[in-house]
Amino acid sequence: MTVGIDIVEVKRIEKAIKKWGERFIKRIFLPGEEAYCNAKRNPSVCYSARFAAKEAFSKALGTGIRKLSWKDIEVMRNEMGKPYLIIRGKSKKILGKRKLDISISHTDNIATAIIIIE
Repeated sequence: MTVGIDIVEVKRIEKAIKKWGERFIKRIFLPGEEAYCNAKRNPSVCYSARFAAKEAFSKALGTGIRKLSWKDIEVMRNEMGKPYLIIRGKSKKILGKRKLDISISHTDNIATAIIIIE
């Protein structure tokens, strides 16, 4: 079993979005993630939580995000609101048949995610 955790200051993501705009969003997030976050009162909090989840996943894999594609990792929610990941590409190959679980939490200032891979 491996664990990955990440914490993100929402202001950091807000600054990246202000500086890079759509270029930043399109580089990191998939269309479904973008639509979900943009529908929220404070999209930066939502983007920060998803960013933290992607980082936490890469840490749990032991590769770090630089070895993966941001878009291989998609953060979704089930009908009850529980987050889950859809893993594609190289990330899926590295993950193999192992199972994972995720938890995300945030305030207006901080977002965090933890991933457990069994």
